[in-house]
Amino acid sequence: MPTCAPPSALGCLSLAGGSYSWMGCYQSTPLVGAVQLTGSFGSATQCIAGCSNAGAGYVYASIAGGSCYCGDSSSTPTSTPSSPSTCNLLCSGDNTLCGGYDGSSIYSEVYQYIAGGSSACPAIATSTSSSTLSTSTTTSSSATAPTGTMNGQFESGGLAPWTTNFLNEVAIIKAPVPGFPSVTPFAPSSYVLQASLVGGETFSVQQTVPVCSLVNYAPKISYQLAVDPSAGKKGPLTCTYQFCELISGTCGRVATMRAGKWGSNTPQWFTKATQTTAIVQVNFRCPIPAVVYLGQLMMNPFQHG
Repeated sequence: MPTCAPPSALGCLSLAGGSYSWMGCYQSTPLVGAVQLTGSFGSATQCIAGCSNAGAGYVYASIAGGSCYCGDSSSTPTSTPSSPSTCNLLCSGDNTLCGGYDGSSIYSEVYQYIAGGSSACPAIATSTSSSTLSTSTTTSSSATAPTGTMNGQFESGGLAPWTTNFLNEVAIIKAPVPGFPSVTPFAPSSYVLQASLVGGETFSVQQTVPVCSLVNYAPKISYQLAVDPSAGKKGPLTCTYQFCELISGTCGRVATMRAGKWGSNTPQWFTKATQTTAIVQVNFRCPIPAVVYLGQLMMNPFQHG
């Protein structure tokens, strides 16, 4: 079962000579003239340390997903703060928040440097290296921590916990598949799902998984056809894939499958306030009989950047 303890925004971070205090959750990249640091940042602490150690007098730090931005004294936020609950993405490196995403807009957590610190977050008399930074996580949010990956790599070598109404048409087989060198496994699994599609019918597999409420999920699914259904036919024939989450009623785009390499799709959906389980469903459809392979389904929280 996933751990759904509420993460929090970083209240403040003490440095030698001052401290960075949380300003709020802002829409988009809110700092005019901000500089984006290279690399991926797994926490607000890492981002703030990066801005502090950059040596350019940065007094603002902003993190959205894994992207970190630094701004000088002229880079004041360009918009009013959004609701703190809008920043609902868990940082990959700790239990703090790294902005948010509502399907159309990106949000970031913004921090401001205060010389000398403040009574709530005093300065410390140590170096400003990231190893000596202290943290406070007093600013709360309604976001919840995401679950980890789910059994979509078929590690067990069996179909369970997946279910299907097409048991005679599905098998879990060892990869690589003889005669189809492109059907390779995804570590640590050695297996893939093979489905024999009936022409003109939708083939589905699904399972129920635990989730946390108010979290953006972005499952990563990999799939491919054994052979091109258009080979030897007049005109192209298209076989499609679609992912759906049945409790929220959300479906990703219908994607075209191809033979010879793994295709990848990352749909997104947002769990409801009281949702603790999700029914994830993978659908395949082809106008003629065909064989399709499902290589993995990784159940990850959405991370931007």
